Amino acid sequence: MSAPTTPTFAECRTAARAVRRAERGRAAIGVIRPRDVWLFRARPPLAVLLYLAASEGRLIWESTEAFAVIEPPLTQSREWTAGPRANRFLGRLDRWWPPLCFLVPPGLALILALALIPILPYAFARPWGIVVVSCLVLFAAVLLVSQLAAWMPIAVVSFLRRYSAIPEGLDLQAEERRRNNHWSMTLCHAADPGQVGVLLRRAVEQSVTLASTALPPDPAFGTPLLVCIARAATSVDTRERLITVAEGLGATSEAGCYLVSGSGPVVEPNVEAIRPPGNLWQLLLLMACIVLTQPIYIASAEREDCSSGDCPDRPATYLRALQWLLGKIVFWTEPTMHPVNWEVQWTGILAPLYGPALLTVIVGSVWRHHRYQREREKMLYQRVQHSGRRSRVLLLVVNEIERDAVIASVTAATGIPEPQLDLLDMHAVFRLGSIGATEIRLAQSEQGAVNPGSMPLTAKSLLDDLAPDMVVLTGVCYGLRSRRYDGGEQELGDLVVATQLRAADHVKVTTTGDGERHEIDRGVRPESSVRLLNRLRAATYGWPGPRVHFGPVISLSTLLNNEQERERLRRAHEDAIGGEMELAGLYAAAARTKSDWIMVKGISDWGMGKTDDCQQAAAQAAARFVVRFLQQGREDVSTPAE
Repeated sequence: MSAPTTPTFAECRTAARAVRRAERGRAAIGVIRPRDVWLFRARPPLAVLLYLAASEGRLIWESTEAFAVIEPPLTQSREWTAGPRANRFLGRLDRWWPPLCFLVPPGLALILALALIPILPYAFARPWGIVVVSCLVLFAAVLLVSQLAAWMPIAVVSFLRRYSAIPEGLDLQAEERRRNNHWSMTLCHAADPGQVGVLLRRAVEQSVTLASTALPPDPAFGTPLLVCIARAATSVDTRERLITVAEGLGATSEAGCYLVSGSGPVVEPNVEAIRPPGNLWQLLLLMACIVLTQPIYIASAEREDCSSGDCPDRPATYLRALQWLLGKIVFWTEPTMHPVNWEVQWTGILAPLYGPALLTVIVGSVWRHHRYQREREKMLYQRVQHSGRRSRVLLLVVNEIERDAVIASVTAATGIPEPQLDLLDMHAVFRLGSIGATEIRLAQSEQGAVNPGSMPLTAKSLLDDLAPDMVVLTGVCYGLRSRRYDGGEQELGDLVVATQLRAADHVKVTTTGDGERHEIDRGVRPESSVRLLNRLRAATYGWPGPRVHFGPVISLSTLLNNEQERERLRRAHEDAIGGEMELAGLYAAAARTKSDWIMVKGISDWGMGKTDDCQQAAAQAAARFVVRFLQQGREDVSTPAE
C-alpha cells in the first residue's frame, strides 16, 4: 500500500476530468455533487471538492486514476466545518454554494449598474445610460424571479424522484438516512478495479480515525460505519468490485448502500440522541432577505417616477413599499396605493408566487422534522442490525506454511489483496476481512505447550484482547488410521476434525506387582463445540477436496517421529484418528473464557518417517475447508457461548 499523499489542485482537475470520462462518471458525480432544487448543482465543481477533501484528509488518494472521497455524517456537518481538520475557506464555499449561485449573478448585475451611474455622463448619452442601467437592473430582477418561479416545479420533481421507486432498485430516501448518521464514500474511481480493495480498506480506517479525532464524540452514532454507495463508483467493473470487497469486509446492505465497520469493539448507538437535520432557518432567512430588500428598489423606482415629490398614493417610501409587497404576497391589495412604474407593477404580479413558495418551505421543513422524529429508531436500524449480526473468528496456526495457506484461502474468498497487521501486546494479528458477517483474525503461536510463546499463553492473551466468538486451530497433523500402515481409511492430505481432545501428557506412572512400568491416563477429554462441529459436518456436503475424518485427536507436547511411540499411543487411545501438539493448550485457554473451539487440520505425515513433502498441500486443504465452513449461508456462524 502506498503512503498517503496530498494531491495538488492541478492533479485534482486531472482527476475530475478522468471521472467525467469514465463509463458511469457523470452518474457518479450526481452522488457527490447532486442537483439542487434551483437551476444549478448543490455543490462547487468536482475539482474544488476533490481539493477540499484532500486538504481535510477525506481524499483517499493513490493516483489520478485511483482515488475515493469520504464525507462525515450530514447531521454532523456543522461540527465538522468547525473542527480542526476543516478547510475554513473552501468549506464555507461548499456550504454556501447554493445561495451564492442564487444571489451572486443578479448581485453582480446590480453592482455593475451602480458602478455605471457615476460615469453615465462620460460613457453614454443620458438616455442610453439610463437604458443600460435599467437593463442591468431588469436582468437582475428577471434572474431572481425566474429562479424563484422555477424552484417549485424543480422541487416537486426532486421530491418525487427522491421519495418514490426509481430504476435499479435505488431508494434515495434510505440512502439519505444512512448518510445522515454515518460516514459515506461519495465517489470511488479506479481505472484498475483491482485497486478498489486498497481504496476501501484505507477509506474505512480513515473514516474511523477522523470520527475519533476531528469530530466531538456523539453517542448517537456508536461505532463509526462507512456507507459505501454503489452508484458512486465510476464504472460497472469498479462498482462490482466495490460490492465484492465490501461484502468481504462484512458489510450489510440495503438500497444500494453497503455499511462497513472498522476494527475494534462495537459501540451501540443511542437512538435517543439522534438530532434530526434541518435548515428551515436558512431558507427562511433567504426568503426574508428577498422580501426585505425588494422594497428598497420599489420605493426608489416610484419616487423617480413621481413628479410632485409627495406621492401619497404610491409605495414611495420603504415602509409603504414593504406594506404593499406583503399585501401582494398574501393576495391582499392596499386600496390607497397604486404604483405607476411598470417594473414595480410586474413585481406586484409576480409577488403572489412568494407566498406558496414560503408556505412550501415551512410545511416541507416541519414535515421533514417530524418525519425524522417518527423514524429515529429506523434511522439506525442498519447500525443495530450490522452490529448484532457480526461475530469474530480467531484462526490459530503454528508455522509459516500454515499461516500463508490461511491468508491465501481467506483473501481469495474476500477479494482483499493484502491482510492488515495489528500488534496486540506481544502478538501479531492479521485482519483478513470478513466472510458474510464474520470477521476473521489470524495469529501464529509457537509449537507445543511449555515455552513462553506456546499455545496456552498465546491463546489466553488473544482471547482476552480480541474476545472472539469462536477459535479454530488449523494447519497440519499426523494421522493414526493410515490405509497403508494401519488398515484404515486415511491418506496423506486428508483432513481431520477433532470431535474430542485427548490430552496425553497428563498421566500417572506406577509400577505393577511384577515391577513393570504402568501408565494411567489422567488427561481431560473435552468435547469440541457442538455448534461448530455440526456446521463442519454440514460443510462436507458437496466438498470437492480431500476426505474429511471426524474423531478424537491426541494432543501432547512431543514432536512424534517414532514408530514404537506411535504404536503405544494407538494402543492407549484406540479410537483416536490423529495427533498434534497444540490443541490441549487451546482448550485450556478457551475453557476459561467459555469460547467455542475446534480443530481442523490436514494430515501431512503418520508420526514416523516424517518429511515436509505434504505439509503445504495438507495446510492448504485445511484452510480451504475452514473457508468453506465460514461461507455457509453467508451468515453469522457462531453466537457467544452462555
